[in-house]
Amino acid sequence: MRKAAPAFCTIGLLAVSILGCIRHEGQLALFLTSADNTQQGVITAQQVNIDITSVEILEPQSGTFLTLSHGSQIHEVLGLVDRNSLLALADSLDEGSYQEVRLTLSAANSTVVDDRGRVQPLRVEPETITVPAFFTVIEDGSTNVILEIDLQASLKLRANGAWVLRPVIRQVADPNQR
Repeated sequence: MRKAAPAFCTIGLLAVSILGCIRHEGQLALFLTSADNTQQGVITAQQVNIDITSVEILEPQSGTFLTLSHGSQIHEVLGLVDRNSLLALADSLDEGSYQEVRLTLSAANSTVVDDRGRVQPLRVEPETITVPAFFTVIEDGSTNVILEIDLQASLKLRANGAWVLRPVIRQVADPNQR
């Protein structure tokens, strides 16, 4: 029996090592929608296309931003009332409570189609916006987070005819989540 003791210790240490490396992960789907601005009637554009080049979340344990999506994504946001457009999908995200989403937008491919059908450049300022977004990723679970852009508050047509987007974005409740 004495010779078996080192083998049991080795197996025990191996089991602890393996179990210590198991990650507790869940899924996250991050969406963009648009507030219904039709009641105010002030937006005179036919389309508003924004180019989102990076989607990141603040990782709670390390305090650093984790990139979920990188590369140009064009979203036609005026048409997103009552619809969602996928921003990012993470299949294996560490479980925990998250509090911030950071979006980087680019003016390079952002445009407005005005009321006459002309495509106009859209100036974006600032290009990076941090949105307070509170959500929890649970082990083996799926979490949906919806961010809503308020075009009424964000989009301005200057006197010189230039379109400017100062993004006003907030988290909204997902009707499918409990």
